[in-house]
This record gives sequence, C-alpha cells and structure tokens, in this order.
Amino acid sequence: MTAASIAQRVVSFVYFIIIARIIGVENTGDYFFALSFSTIFLVVADFGLNNVLVRELARDQEKGNNYLNSLLSLKFILGIFSYVLIILFANILGYAENTKQLIYVAGITVIFDSLQNLFYASLRAAEKLKYEALGIFMSQVLTMIIGTTALILQWPLYFLILAYTIPSFLSVFYAGYFTAKNVNWRFRPVWQKEILKPFFLMALPFFAAAIIGKLYSFSDSLLMSKILDKTQLGYWSVPYKIVFAFQFIPTALTASLYPVISALHTGENKERIAELLLKGWRYLLLIVMPLMFGIYAIADNFIVSFYTSAYAPSAAVLKVLIFSLIFSYLNYTMAALLNAVNKQTEQTLLLFFALILSVCLNLWLLPKFAVMGAAVSALLSNGILFAFTLWRVRKVILLPIKEIILLVDKCFWPSVIMAAVVIYLQNYWHFILCIVAGIFVYLAAVFVFGGLTRDDLNVKKLI
Repeated sequence: MTAASIAQRVVSFVYFIIIARIIGVENTGDYFFALSFSTIFLVVADFGLNNVLVRELARDQEKGNNYLNSLLSLKFILGIFSYVLIILFANILGYAENTKQLIYVAGITVIFDSLQNLFYASLRAAEKLKYEALGIFMSQVLTMIIGTTALILQWPLYFLILAYTIPSFLSVFYAGYFTAKNVNWRFRPVWQKEILKPFFLMALPFFAAAIIGKLYSFSDSLLMSKILDKTQLGYWSVPYKIVFAFQFIPTALTASLYPVISALHTGENKERIAELLLKGWRYLLLIVMPLMFGIYAIADNFIVSFYTSAYAPSAAVLKVLIFSLIFSYLNYTMAALLNAVNKQTEQTLLLFFALILSVCLNLWLLPKFAVMGAAVSALLSNGILFAFTLWRVRKVILLPIKEIILLVDKCFWPSVIMAAVVIYLQNYWHFILCIVAGIFVYLAAVFVFGGLTRDDLNVKKLI
C-alpha cells in the first residue's frame, strides 16, 4: 500500500506540475477549487459507512455478503443525493458560471468514488490491501494520460476534471471484481433494515467526523474563494498540493493498523495497542522530520524551477505550511485508534473544535495576510488539535510522554543539521544535488543520534 501510494503521489505530483505550468495561476486556482468543493460532499455519499464496514468485517467476515449488498443500495441513493447537494450549494454560494460547470463535472466523480470506497473497505477488512494499492496507482496513471491529452489538444478545462471521473468509473468495476473474489461477495441489491439500521446508527459519529474533517481540510479554500481572488487560490493550491502529496504515508499506515487495533480491542491483547502506536510513530517521525526541514530548505528554488516564477509567492507559504505535517501525521494514527476502540464520538468533537478554531483564525488572518494567513491558521489549528487528541488518547491507553519526546528529539536534530547543510550547499550546487547530499547527511546523523537502528529498518516488526 505504501509503495503504491508513493508511486501514485509521484504521478499526481508530476501531473499537477504540468497542469500548473500550462493553464496558469488563475485557471489552476479554479481547477483546484472545483475538485476541493466537490470532494467535501463525498462524505455525504460515504456517510461514514466505510469505517463501520471495516471494523465490523474485521470482527466477523462471514456476514460480508449481506453487509455489502445492503450498503451498496444505500450508497447509490446517498451518491445521487450528494450530487443534488453539490448543484444546490454551488448555486446558493453564487460562483461564476465556468466554476459551476467544473463543479458539476467533478460532482459525478463523487458517486463513483463512493462506490469504489465501499469495495476497498471490504478488502481492507480482509487485509487484502494489494488490490487497492494497484487500483489507486493505475487510476492516477489513467488520469494523467487523459488529462495530458486534454492539455496537448487544448480541450476545455472541464476535460481535466473528466480525467478523474473516467478512471473513478472504471475503478468501481475493478474493485467490485476483486471484492467478489476475495470476500465471497455476490451482487444482489437488497434493502435489509436489520442490517442498515444498526450500520446507520454506528456510522453517524463517523459521518459527523468526516463532514467536520472535510470542512477542516478545505474550509480555508472555501473562505478564500469568497475573500480572495483566483490568483491567490492558485498560489495556495501549489503548497497545499505539495503538503497533501505526503499524506499517503500516515494514510497507508492507518489502513493497516485500523483493522488490527479494532481486533485487538475486542481480544485479550489490548496492551499491544500502545506498542503498535509507538512503533508507528517511530517510523512516521523518521520520515516526516527530514521531509519538513528538507522542503523548507529548498522551497524557493523548488517552486520557481518546477512551477515557474509565476508561482514564486507560493514558496513562503510552503515554508510555513510544511511544518503542519508532523501534527497531521500523528493525528492520523490517533484518530484511527479512537475510531477503532469505539471512541468515534470523542474524535468527532475534537475535530469540530479544530474546525471552529481554523475558521476563526482564517477569518482573522486571510484579510490581513492573504494565503500566508491560511498557512499560519493550518499550522496553529493542527498543533492544537494534536495536543488535545494526545490528551484524550492517553485516557484510553498508556502512552509515555518521555518516550515520545525522546523519539522526536532523535529525529529533530539530524533533520536540522541536514537542512543547514542543504541551505549552505545551494550557494554552490544545484538544489537537486543538494537534496541527494541532504539524504546522506540525514541518514548518517540519525544513526549517530540513535534515531534509526537496524530493527527500525525491519518493517515486518511493526505488527
């Protein structure tokens, strides 16, 4: 899953660079916003059912066929309803006609994404992640092929959105096929109230958390669409995409940990949950620390070289936004833990608090500092969310703070040393060569400081 996610993000990253360079800052802002806006409504189509399905199937896979057939019927209805909401809100908020057209096309993708997500959830519960891994990579490759063709032939902007819709449609059949092979599922649309009612009730906290989580992720873009112009949205889209590109790492980890923690919680080895979380954090910190400081060190040269000087203002935003990554990584795993041990309501309340904080900060900072205000808001709200979530998780499992601080310390100083070396070398070398040198400096320093050992390189020991 991690390997495929890396490959998918690389393709996505290259594809977005191509788009940004060809269509310009304003059109990039429009394109980015249309996708962001429609993605918010995916939570309505999903309704938190995927998380419940993973948790319940991980505990009892014999009921997989009945669960899937009932939930597919419900998902189709929710998908249509979510598309109606997309059209409704796009008109209520009064966006320009060309922006609304992009949103309408992007909204179709939501229906297909919701259906494929249900199939992938069933495969996750069966711990068959390789099918999802291959699916997300091939889908991104197909998106790049269709989108690049549209750019070369100078087709209208909405074809770039269709580049996501077509692969999503095909992924429904791909994921459904492998679900039938691995979960003994046979398609038979039914409406079983005895299944749907308890699933609906269990999904409500997940649904609320998903809505709040999406609004938390994209509230800055929504507020910018009304407060700032499209050029500012274009400046924001680049650092946001870069930071978001690295979210696959905690996502892949939690995809593996979530069903395991859920099963441990109902068994006799609950003490292993804390052990799993700390081991997961060790790997995440070893990755996220050098990522943050490394990207900070090369931000200016990177943005201008890959996105052209038109996006130069994005570099300063990236230097601030990138440091929210550590809080995001650790929050991912703690949220998965709370959901897996039936504490989803508390996780929802924490997200709601973070959303209110983020909106207030953005309303205060955006008019004064434009997109830089959004970066500061994201950093502060993510940090505060992390602090409160950690406090709540420690009420559930025993997490030694001293050990956590020691983990951070062993990765922090090697990353700072690496960043200092990279910043200095950029005065003499091309920044790509500086990245290579920085990798070797970090690896050497992290071994010296004891942050990395031979055991840490053995990923199988994670579970």
